[in-house]
Amino acid sequence: MMIAAVNNGWQAVIFNPRGRGGVKFKSPQAYSVGYTEDLRQVIEYIHNKHPKRKLFGVGYSLGANYLAKYMGEESEKALLSGAVCCACPTDPIVCNVALQRQPLMDKALAWILKKILLADEVLEIFKKRPSIQCEKALSCSSLRQFDHYIIAPQFGFRSCTEYYRKSAAGYTLMDIANPTLFIYAKNDITVPIDVFCLEDYDGNANICALITRYGAHSMSWPQGVWKWHSWQGQITMDYLKSVFMMKCRQELDESNNC
Repeated sequence: MMIAAVNNGWQAVIFNPRGRGGVKFKSPQAYSVGYTEDLRQVIEYIHNKHPKRKLFGVGYSLGANYLAKYMGEESEKALLSGAVCCACPTDPIVCNVALQRQPLMDKALAWILKKILLADEVLEIFKKRPSIQCEKALSCSSLRQFDHYIIAPQFGFRSCTEYYRKSAAGYTLMDIANPTLFIYAKNDITVPIDVFCLEDYDGNANICALITRYGAHSMSWPQGVWKWHSWQGQITMDYLKSVFMMKCRQELDESNNC
């Protein structure tokens, strides 16, 4: 995606949440599917540094949910002029139920998160928060258990299901005020197509969706079996260019009416 952005003339920035992409933990708090404050601060920082530039966001999977949630929470005040949310788990409970039907993947995700968030040096940091049940999390074998013992308590939730419900971007979709594209694949077993509800898009003209037959959860959508170029990357660039032109036209019309 970054390569596609640069090749299309965009100045691109990557947001890595706590504990990912080389960002070390400095406090006993991780990222979550619905926590938007870190993203909000990054967007505000970039906006303050370049106040005249139009900003756009692209999110994948978990990141797509908190990007969409940010767009809805901020609504007309959003500092992003547009966004693209790929494989967005707008209903985390639906996604978790689907994940339980894939026990090997469920265990694999739990194992990966334990390697990241329960590594020795990180574990010592998280143990400083009594609400986090680190010992129980060390023996968990599913994503739901991990979220229940580690993630939910960090954000004041009493259970993983409360965390899933209150973190869902689906509750903020109707409040999104700037153009936002959602991309889903029907054969995605991690974010099943069941999270897509046509009525959401009928109820808010600012959001639209693309649904492909294939693509799975690669978050790249290769153009074909033997074509590894990202279809999603080009679609995203085309959409954001269109939004950019539309926003510029709107500003020009407003200035001419003054």
